[in-house]
Amino acid sequence: MANSDYVPATDAGFRDWANNLANVLNANPALFMMAAGEALSVREVVDDYIAKYDIAIAPETRTKQTIIDKDDARSIAETLCRQYAILIKENAGISDGDKVNAGVRPVNPDREPIEVPTTQPL
Repeated sequence: MANSDYVPATDAGFRDWANNLANVLNANPALFMMAAGEALSVREVVDDYIAKYDIAIAPETRTKQTIIDKDDARSIAETLCRQYAILIKENAGISDGDKVNAGVRPVNPDREPIEVPTTQPL
């Protein structure tokens, strides 16, 4: 799950990032052009991940099954959070400050694409 984007690779980092995203979205879904139900669905999958993460890291409840449950919950939460984060990132109607507050990096207008080489390396 290691990505070079705004979604942290570590479980603890993802927990904190996703929890912040869910909190910000649920505080004012309209600000992010979302329905309250959409924000609530993010909150629910993030809460499920956090609960399973807490069980999986506790020494007295850490088993192969609780780790698998945590990984499955992360996959679901990460997929949903990533989908909404992409929508937020690309939406010009949402201020860059609000995007940053939600943990989403704004679009960089100064970024230039790297051209594909026309010849093979020697």
